[in-house]
Amino acid sequence: MTDDSTFLATLIQAAATLAAIIGGLLVARIVAVAGERHSLERRVKELKEIVKQRRIDLDAARQALLEEDGRSFIWYLLDEFLDEPGREFEDFYREYDTDRTSDELRPYFNQLVQAVQHVSETLNIKQLSLRKPASWDTEARAELLQQFADQLEKAIAERLIDIVENHWKSQEPKGPFNVPLPEFETPRLDHLFQTASAIEYQDLIRTEARSKAEFTDAEMELKHTQRALASLSRPRGVVWAVSILAAISISGIVVPLVEMTTGKVPLSDTERTTYASLFVLSLVIFFVYLGIEIYRILAPYKSLDS
Repeated sequence: MTDDSTFLATLIQAAATLAAIIGGLLVARIVAVAGERHSLERRVKELKEIVKQRRIDLDAARQALLEEDGRSFIWYLLDEFLDEPGREFEDFYREYDTDRTSDELRPYFNQLVQAVQHVSETLNIKQLSLRKPASWDTEARAELLQQFADQLEKAIAERLIDIVENHWKSQEPKGPFNVPLPEFETPRLDHLFQTASAIEYQDLIRTEARSKAEFTDAEMELKHTQRALASLSRPRGVVWAVSILAAISISGIVVPLVEMTTGKVPLSDTERTTYASLFVLSLVIFFVYLGIEIYRILAPYKSLDS
C-alpha cells in the first residue's frame, strides 16, 4: 500500500510539474499573441491612413497627367477646329494619336468650343467682320488682344482676327461673318493652357508611375498585415497546449488523487500499467509539442540565413 501511495504521489508531482511548465508556456504564448495583436492592429490603422493618402496622391498624379494630355489635345485642335468649325468631336478624336479614351478628352474639346464662343462674343465678330482691313493695323490688333489674359483665348482671338481679315480680303462680304459652333453642355474649366515641355511631361509620367507603385506597395502591405492579424485569432499551438494540459491534469493529477483519497490502494497491475502508460504518453506528447513550438520559433531565422 505504501509503495502504491508513493507511486501515485510521485506521479502527481511529476504531472503537476509538467502541467506547470505547459501552463507557463501557454501563458507566455497568450501574452505574446496579445502583444503581437495590439501591434498589428496599430499597424493596420497606420497603413489604412497611408493607403488613403497614397490613393489621393495617385489620383492627383493621374489628374495632372490627364490635364496635360487635355491641354495638348486642345492645342492640337485649335487650328483644325477654327478652319473646320463644323466638324464633330468624334472626327477629331479618330485622327488624334492618343491612349486616352474619348470620354477623357471630350470635356477638353467642349472647353475649346466654349472658349471660341467666349472669344467670338467678346470680339463681337459680327461687327468686326464689317470693318475694313485697313483698320486692322498692329495697334488696333493689340488693343483687341488686350481683352484676353488667358493664353488659349488670346491664341483663339489672333486666329479669329486672321480668319475675319482673310474673309474680308477674299470676297466682298455680303453680311457679317460668324463662327459656327457645335452645341454642347459643359461647365467652363478655368486653366492656363501653357503645355508642358518634354522634360516636364516625362516628370509627370514618372510621378504617376511612382505614385502608383507606392500605392500598390502600401495596399499589399495592408493586406498582408490584415491576414497576419486574422491568423492571430486562431493562434497555432494554443489548442494543443490546452488539450495536453487538460490530459495531464486529469490523468496525472485528478485521477491519482481520487484513487488516494478514496483508499483504492493497493493498485492492481493493470492500474499501475495504465497510469504509467498515460504518464509516459503525456510526456511524449509534451516533448513533441515542445519540439514543434521550438521549430516554429526558429524556422523564420533559419530561412533568413539560407
